[in-house]
Amino acid sequence: MDCSWSRRVRRYAAPGRRHERRVARMKIPAPTPRAGEVVTIERYVPTRESESPIAEVFPHTPSPSWAVGSSREVDHDRLARQAPQITDTTINTVSFLTLLEENVAEEPDYIEPNFAGPGQLVLIAGPPKAQKSLLLQEMLVSCAVGAPFLLDTFTVSRPLRVFWLQAEMNRKLLRKRAREFEDLANADRQLLGQNLVISERFRMLLDDDGVKKTVKTIRASFPDGKMPDVIAIDPLANVFDGDDENQSAQLLRFLTTRLEKIRQDVNPMAVIVLVHHSAKRSADELARDPFSTIRGSGALRGYYDSCIVISRPNEETKTRKIHFELRSGEAPAPMTVVYSKGRFRKEAEGAAIDKAMARRMLADLRAAWEAGKPWALTAQCRPEGRHAAYNLSRAYRVKPTEVTALINEWARLNVITLRPRITRKRPAGFEVTGTLD
Repeated sequence: MDCSWSRRVRRYAAPGRRHERRVARMKIPAPTPRAGEVVTIERYVPTRESESPIAEVFPHTPSPSWAVGSSREVDHDRLARQAPQITDTTINTVSFLTLLEENVAEEPDYIEPNFAGPGQLVLIAGPPKAQKSLLLQEMLVSCAVGAPFLLDTFTVSRPLRVFWLQAEMNRKLLRKRAREFEDLANADRQLLGQNLVISERFRMLLDDDGVKKTVKTIRASFPDGKMPDVIAIDPLANVFDGDDENQSAQLLRFLTTRLEKIRQDVNPMAVIVLVHHSAKRSADELARDPFSTIRGSGALRGYYDSCIVISRPNEETKTRKIHFELRSGEAPAPMTVVYSKGRFRKEAEGAAIDKAMARRMLADLRAAWEAGKPWALTAQCRPEGRHAAYNLSRAYRVKPTEVTALINEWARLNVITLRPRITRKRPAGFEVTGTLD
């Protein structure tokens, strides 16, 4: 019994050549790593001279066939080329005294004051149907022609080249929205033709292949080699290649490896304007902190340089509430606006009825009378489509109270006269009996 045990111990403690060759021929299965994971494969070959293992490290993108089960020397240059590339890894330093004493004529930002400069990121956020794309459109058109926007709150230092990568609107809708700028001067139209390029609706994620296609498309859109100063991406949800845009880590990875890759390959000094959704919240919650409602705000709020949050105070109104947050300066005060003819305007602007508009309103009242369906101000006219204040306020984007006041003034001056109902075919309503001259 003791002899058998001692023979067994000697057999495994001092293996012979035959057993050594058998161990060396053993194939150790390689693990199955996840994409992007760096795996260490250890091949253990017992020898009498050394018991140290041999290790080879390589990225799984995918694993080179020569790297597993071979004692060949590792090609580290090849492995480095296969590893995911991280852009903008250089960290520049400067002494504080240099900053204090440097005499440099600062160039203005692309959009002043302190809104968007070279290499920065601007975020436009809001819940669904908040008119984020309309706000972006006003901004990009203004950038292309070098004009102010948002009630002249922000000014553009010069006409900028703009590429708008949008994934939601087809050509028909794009054409409809573009025609709201029919009042542009010929010089502005020429600048738009040179500086603003828009993509039609597409179905593609900004993964590795999507980034390459996007860069190729942008370069092809500016054949003269002058790359865009502004790159807009609308919306993030349609091109996000992660699993959950609410996860800050995934969102930060997308910003640093996808959007930055596009910027570095196109124009490192370009401004990126990103459109993103926010969660629906009550008016009180939005008033307290509108920026906390942005999806993935933990990553975004520390990454963007400027942010605009646009929201709808309630479902009944056409007005929008806009809040600002700027990293480099004091943010403008929140504003209440209404969209009209391609631009956001003051809510009070709708109440300004000039003489030309008043003449057109009077002509509409005359046309309704001649058609046998005169307009009036009574409540029963609303279901019949004959309510004068409602119809005119919708047609000319003015307040119904202002229209009612104007109609009452016309009736007092005998410009119009309220006629009673004669027959079923001729209901009660206003007849134009005077002029505005």
